[in-house]
Amino acid sequence: MFKTRILSALGGFGAAVLFAASAHAQSAPGPGDAPDTALGWDHLWNEVLIDLYVIGIIFGVAAIYMLIKYRATSP
Repeated sequence: MFKTRILSALGGFGAAVLFAASAHAQSAPGPGDAPDTALGWDHLWNEVLIDLYVIGIIFGVAAIYMLIKYRATSP
């Protein structure tokens, strides 16, 4: 029982290392290849959009709260 658990854990670790190494080898640029900077810019743009959405939601909720709290009443 203990032996099978260790073999299973070692097999899982070996598979993880193998898959990670193959993924790294595929994404690494070869000699003479220019690095692909478009992926970095795409990631940055997605982060900027997420930030803008969060800030917009915060300001929208604050505006609705103030419209309700400070609404005009007749004298």
